[in-house]
Amino acid sequence: YGRFRRASQMRPWSEPWLRQDGAFEGFYRRLFFDVHVHDEGSLTLLVEKAGPDRLVFGTNFGGWDSGASATAAHVDLGDLPATLDANATRLLRL
Repeated sequence: YGRFRRASQMRPWSEPWLRQDGAFEGFYRRLFFDVHVHDEGSLTLLVEKAGPDRLVFGTNFGGWDSGASATAAHVDLGDLPATLDANATRLLRL
C-alpha cells in the first residue's frame, strides 16, 4: 500500500490526477483482496489497509490448498467469514 501510494505521487510518469490528495486511496478502495495469505500479520494488514468490506476468500488453484489444514492460514477469523461471504456475493454481482 505505502509503496504504491508513494509511487503514484512521486513518479514523473504518474498521471497528474493520480497525484491529487486522496486519488490513490480512492482507487485502492475499489479493489478486492484475497485473505488466503497464510500469515496472521498479512491478514491484519489487509483488514487495516483495505478494510473488511474489500476482502474475499479465494484461491488460484481451484481448491488444492483448501480444507481444514489450510483454513485462512490457520488464523482465527472471528466474525470475518460472514463478511467475506457477503463481499463475494456483492463482487460477483458487479
